[in-house]
Amino acid sequence: MNYATIMDKSVCYTPTARESEAVKKSVHRFFDTNFPHYIRKGTGIEKMFGEGGTFWTSKGWIISAMEKSPYYNGNYQIVVEKTLKREIKDDVICEFIHYLGSICEEWQDDYYNAIWAVLVEVKNRKVKYVDDQIVGRVNSIELKSVNKEYIKKAVHFGRKITKVINDLAGVAGFSCHSDIREVEQDGRKVKKDFGWNRQFAELCDNISPTEVKETVVISVHPRDYLGIADGDNWTTCYCTDKRNKSRYSYSGGNCNATLSYMSDSSTIVVYSQIKTDKKHPELLPKHRCCLFYLGEDKIVQSRVYPDCRDHNFESAKTLREVVQMVVADIFDIPNYWGNIKGTDICEKILEIDGNIVYPDHKYFNDCNVSFARRIDGYKNENKICIGTAKTICPECGELHTRNANLFCDDCEYDFAVSYLMSLGWNKDGAEAIADALEEDCALDGIMTEELEEVSDDYKDR
Repeated sequence: MNYATIMDKSVCYTPTARESEAVKKSVHRFFDTNFPHYIRKGTGIEKMFGEGGTFWTSKGWIISAMEKSPYYNGNYQIVVEKTLKREIKDDVICEFIHYLGSICEEWQDDYYNAIWAVLVEVKNRKVKYVDDQIVGRVNSIELKSVNKEYIKKAVHFGRKITKVINDLAGVAGFSCHSDIREVEQDGRKVKKDFGWNRQFAELCDNISPTEVKETVVISVHPRDYLGIADGDNWTTCYCTDKRNKSRYSYSGGNCNATLSYMSDSSTIVVYSQIKTDKKHPELLPKHRCCLFYLGEDKIVQSRVYPDCRDHNFESAKTLREVVQMVVADIFDIPNYWGNIKGTDICEKILEIDGNIVYPDHKYFNDCNVSFARRIDGYKNENKICIGTAKTICPECGELHTRNANLFCDDCEYDFAVSYLMSLGWNKDGAEAIADALEEDCALDGIMTEELEEVSDDYKDR
């Protein structure tokens, strides 16, 4: 028997001329900001957002459904206020205790045992301050007389747990521990410290429960795809900031995935913001961001940025619950879902078109699939296709498959020539430098700062 999906992607959406122009203007402003020598042929933008454009044909069914939500803001976004709760997680406490045990030397045993006693009570009873039970447990430990007085002084009634641990660790010398490792970030090796500062910071985040009011935005606005990596204090390999204005080290090695996700019929951008503009949240930084994939009666949740295996503010769970609530509402089904977590189920359900998008769902176990529990009992296990094998160059409108740039080869060349001419080179000189860069395969994804360095090198010759 054939069952019709509740998520009908054949539904059409025809924007008004005013809507189309507003989107094109918004995208043009993005390129003006990030690509100052963007030439504006306009062909690619017209193909995507003009009459019958690929954006409207791919995302039209989602926009039509979003309009049914009472939280729809008229800007291809659903905006929901949400209080995010952070819970104390036992595994984070256990990991910290294990870390401390791995660096503890024999003379530090008293301090380790005292910290262990305090954290066991936190794990069992979720307390934030020292109480009589913690004092009693620490007093019951057999301590060397040389350490006993200080430890008892540190662990007294009413003190904040994190201050107690920090004081004990300082005296014991735990807080001096460092663990420098070389890790890969955006395709290059960087050094990071996995020692005390990192471990203690993660513990403090975990055992200091708070509630934070955030705005959750569910979006198919083009600027939100282009700004997937526009975090309030983070970015990712999806970064489209090719001028490298960002203070972070990413250079956008997978930036064209933003256009690929924008062009498919499945991907939506979901993010939270501490401060927002409900009419135009796409113009402000994202606090946390996650891609979701819709289709075939399912919701697939990818990695939450920047948290990865998130234990901060339960954001993965909160974002998923908001999406489940909204999707149930706009498709008029019960908000009743079966959820399966892990890379295996995500790989089974998702099918990637081409090689442009980065498959987070293959590497992060927190990615998950929510199946709509239908009244007729049918469980739809058809695949959801994400990404597109080729993207439209925003400048000339030609299709291309590059990962590290939004533009095709020819437009990248024109961009470089235009920028070099702005630095004082005549057209022949600028083209000669661009030819040399192209021959060395150095033009792909080149940033303006790099072009300036190349220009200076050629002037010195």
